[in-house]
Amino acid sequence: MGPPKHFHKEREKIFEILEGTFRFQCGDEVFDVSPGESVVVPRGVPHAWSNV
Repeated sequence: MGPPKHFHKEREKIFEILEGTFRFQCGDEVFDVSPGESVVVPRGVPHAWSNV
């Protein structure tokens, strides 16, 4: 589960994965992220994520 694809006009988002595996969609790219990894989503880029 996770939020629908959306974007932020005024700020970037930084995700630090502590446990579990998350699937991110950033623009047209889809990838999985594991504990110890981080994801930076620049402002204005459509994104979504889910806990898989």
